[in-house]
Amino acid sequence: MTMFQELYALATSATLTMIVSADEKSGKLTISVVPKPRKETGEVALTKDLTLTAKSRGLRCRLRAGLARLSRGARDRERTGRGDP
Repeated sequence: MTMFQELYALATSATLTMIVSADEKSGKLTISVVPKPRKETGEVALTKDLTLTAKSRGLRCRLRAGLARLSRGARDRERTGRGDP
């Protein structure tokens, strides 16, 4: 899945806030994805922020992988009816 597909999948069960900041000296970018579960979904799995810092090239792959993990975890918990592990 693309990064936008992963974000879309997560956004179907939570409101997402993204915080982006850049450090000019180090050339690094920090992206934080902060989920807020929607009350009507009852999704408790999406309670942890995902924050990644890297040079812009490496960040895209790391962010996509992190979003995929969050999305898979939420789908797995939804399928099994479990909350936080």
